[in-house]
Amino acid sequence: MKKPRSRKIVALYFALSALGVTALTLSACGGGGDTDKSLYTVGGTVTGLSDTESVVLVNNGTDLTTVSSNRDFTFSVAQTSGTDYAVTVKSRTPGIACAVAKGRGTLTSAHVTSVAVSCGAAKLTVLSSFDGANHGDTPMSALIADSAGNFYGTTRYGGSFGNGTVFKLSPNGNGYDTSILYNFGSANADGAQPRAGLTMDGAGNLYGTTSLGGTHNQGTVFKLSPNGTDYVQRVIYNFGDAASDGATPWAGLIMDAEGSLYGTTYNGGSANLGTVFKLSRNGNGYEESILYAFLGESDGAHPLAALLMDSAGNLYGTTTYGGTTDSGTVFMLTADGGTYRKTNLWTFLYGENPSSSLLMDSVGNLYGTNTPDQPLFGGGAVYQISHSGKRTTFGEDMKGMPFGGLVMDSAGNLYGTTARYFTDTLGSDTIFKMSPSGQFTTLYTFDRTVTSGPSSAPGSNGAVPIGSLIMDRAGNLYGTASLGGANSRGTVFKLGD
Repeated sequence: MKKPRSRKIVALYFALSALGVTALTLSACGGGGDTDKSLYTVGGTVTGLSDTESVVLVNNGTDLTTVSSNRDFTFSVAQTSGTDYAVTVKSRTPGIACAVAKGRGTLTSAHVTSVAVSCGAAKLTVLSSFDGANHGDTPMSALIADSAGNFYGTTRYGGSFGNGTVFKLSPNGNGYDTSILYNFGSANADGAQPRAGLTMDGAGNLYGTTSLGGTHNQGTVFKLSPNGTDYVQRVIYNFGDAASDGATPWAGLIMDAEGSLYGTTYNGGSANLGTVFKLSRNGNGYEESILYAFLGESDGAHPLAALLMDSAGNLYGTTTYGGTTDSGTVFMLTADGGTYRKTNLWTFLYGENPSSSLLMDSVGNLYGTNTPDQPLFGGGAVYQISHSGKRTTFGEDMKGMPFGGLVMDSAGNLYGTTARYFTDTLGSDTIFKMSPSGQFTTLYTFDRTVTSGPSSAPGSNGAVPIGSLIMDRAGNLYGTASLGGANSRGTVFKLGD
């Protein structure tokens, strides 16, 4: 038979239970202290954006919000009183700059609505001015960048021997240091006058072309390999080594997943009207194969620009001449086992003459630029060839020649450059933007110093930008101007904050 519980134990049990309920109730109601556990948000106002512009803001490095019009904004993550906040610009539409005021502080017992983000035109900054012998002369191509923020490129002339250089710009905290990685002419038949940009592999090796020099003075493909703080240069192919070989490569290279290199030559081939070539790894060297030799007339002639490769391995490019009116073509080389089948996707009309590489969007549309070869045909234009084969032209008779290719942002806006052409009075040196609807905006006009009459001299920021632009994740644009600058020998520039 069970003994009855002690009345004292039962009383204690109920007393503790009551105390526990009371404590939980007080805790749930915020009792037990004076600490404010309420949550507060951070926000403000964005001004200065146009219809096609946006800015991505971040609070404390992780909380993101995108603002696409001039309006109030609020970050989604609410925080307790006493928490620090720090609002910065993560990225914005290229061509604009945005500044944050009242973006840092500590939350008190109220929502923050006073952060002010003001946006406006981006500024152009000269990162380097070339000086001839020491740093090179006349950069004509696009830059490439590595993950550490270094930029690499080529100059056609200058350097120790006047035959051009490969250069590097390294961030130093307050700007950039310019160094020469290689002077062409340092060794016998090492190449001369690189016109195109570089390609980098995963190990940091740089690959490029020279338009002249080499064993046969018909150009080379070279490789620069990092060796401590220096680079070792090696010619991996001399054009003219084989019968009906290509000659005079003006364009840069692209690389596939196996490390094979693809490019074009302006001359050479069976008709001496240019080629598409491939360099395949062969032990410690490379073996060249001609994928296509242009025949002129309706077939196309003289490709100036680099190739584009899609995910299936098909190659796309342009010829500056040839076609039914000798005004150039857009072509495709379809991968078919170990061979390629050529198709002309478009033949240009009189005086259109494309000279830039192509850009492909996510649905397979191609974009490029036209550069008429005579002043009577006016300025250049941007064109699109849709996946279905329809061509659309934008900005006909642009006030300048868009020699370089295009770069596209995540919203579908295109960015490029124009240069003065034929005479000093035709066109302007600019950086432009084209919206998905075809609306053009001049983001920057390079300055010119009037000398006499209609003539003018390149300004301190640079002139004649003929290479393509590149874009970083923050929305800054980078490029080269072939003339102008402090020494009138070209510049590297940034358009951004």
